[in-house]
Amino acid sequence: MRNTILLNISIVVIAGIILEFTSRNELINDILAMLGLQRIPFMTMPQWIRTIYVGSGIWQGVGWVQ
Repeated sequence: MRNTILLNISIVVIAGIILEFTSRNELINDILAMLGLQRIPFMTMPQWIRTIYVGSGIWQGVGWVQ
């Protein structure tokens, strides 16, 4: 039961971090801009959803694999 509660909190936290990282004026786009590349609106482009979904699922699961 305890692991389930922590897992649910973890999913919410990961979703918030992913949303912040992929926002138009946040971390990933700041890095792209520093490299001279165009900013990408990740969360509004359907072609990025699968990458974000799978990547965040892997990242979220890394701490729970025993």
